Amino acid sequence: MKIFNKSIGLLAVTILFTMASCKKEKQLSCSMKSFSIGGFTALYEFDANGYATKRTDSITGDYLLISASGSLLTKQNYDAAGAATGLPKYSVINAEGLILREVNFDTIFFTYNSQGQMIKSTKGSGAHVTGWTIYNWADENVTSTITYNGGGSITRTSNFDYYTNKLNKGGINFIYGFLTDARYGKTIKNLIRQIEDSDGTSVSTSSFSYTFDSNGYLANISSLYQPANTLVSADLTYACN
Repeated sequence: MKIFNKSIGLLAVTILFTMASCKKEKQLSCSMKSFSIGGFTALYEFDANGYATKRTDSITGDYLLISASGSLLTKQNYDAAGAATGLPKYSVINAEGLILREVNFDTIFFTYNSQGQMIKSTKGSGAHVTGWTIYNWADENVTSTITYNGGGSITRTSNFDYYTNKLNKGGINFIYGFLTDARYGKTIKNLIRQIEDSDGTSVSTSSFSYTFDSNGYLANISSLYQPANTLVSADLTYACN
């Protein structure tokens, strides 16, 4: 299941990316400028709709370009000299820019409700479905996810608990893909306090804490994964105008 890939997936990836532009009092508008974790810092650029168009490795200068043309979204990596590296990755998007289908090693289909919230992701199609995940929502937050294999058996469940007094002000994506990826639908309203994960035989938890910058946006995300007792921490900065 692609939900955070335990703690690290939440902070770094299984994450590609777009963070919606966010607004504060006095029309202050902010978007993520950098994301740092484990000695790696990624720099971001966004379009007028709040979708990421470029991610750059601050050390090597290598970068990823994300471009949309009609219903086709293309992601292509380049080295610092501007030469393409590897093969491009393609996705089909809808009129709102949300990803409907990813065509890579596995074809993954995404379903959204009328509020633009992801409610299902499916690997494969027809007789070739190899698994799917259901996303359950309440009060603008994902309360649980259930993942099935191709035969319809449950392989993983995840239950979410939230800080009801902490809003996800920057619109950061905590549910699917990268933290900055708004192309997977509307994100959660509140910040996650804990995720309890079960594969039917063992249970693990990821507990989260946060600090904020002077404008009230997330400056640090820390996650403690148990039972391994692994702490992961990420720092974020923003460009505001």
